[in-house]
Amino acid sequence: MNRSLPLSPLQQMLREQTRESHQRVDHHPLLAPLVRPELTTEAYGRALQALHGIQQGMESGLSRFLEETPSLGDYPLSLRLHHLERDLQQMDLQPLPLQRPFPKITSVAEWLATLYVVEGSAMGGAFIAKLLQERRGSELPRHFYSNKREEVTLRWQHFWDYTHQRLTEAEYLPLVIAAKVCFSTIIGHLQQVEESGQ
Repeated sequence: MNRSLPLSPLQQMLREQTRESHQRVDHHPLLAPLVRPELTTEAYGRALQALHGIQQGMESGLSRFLEETPSLGDYPLSLRLHHLERDLQQMDLQPLPLQRPFPKITSVAEWLATLYVVEGSAMGGAFIAKLLQERRGSELPRHFYSNKREEVTLRWQHFWDYTHQRLTEAEYLPLVIAAKVCFSTIIGHLQQVEESGQ
């Protein structure tokens, strides 16, 4: 998203309605260490383990609905699960299963809501990638956190261009609701992983 341009009504609505959820995910004890200078190898691995189920759940839902919905065309999904699995393999760690399944995607608005969360997380991932490079160099495997800011920014802009062209104003609220459900699923998963001590 070009920050020099004003937010569209949909962007403003999503920002306002998901702000608290964004903060709860970013500040969760399993993920917050990723941006801290004192990040340990153990905490990094733990974050990757917890993220696996989330990434797998969202990517599988997106891919399935895309295959079942020809009207979406050939939207270029950016699938990153294999990068995450490669990092876990290098660290000799097992992924943690998703503790709370994502609802099945049944509409274009729900699909775009999930894509919003995935592409937004990639934007955040580019920031984390920069911090990891500056602080840890090649010490940690970073295939999952290897996105360049320029690349993810272009994908983010493409997502918004596509979304604005695809949706009618009547579909804005269903998208926002679906995005909030997606965030709620992620938060529930993280909480259960933390509580279980897996």
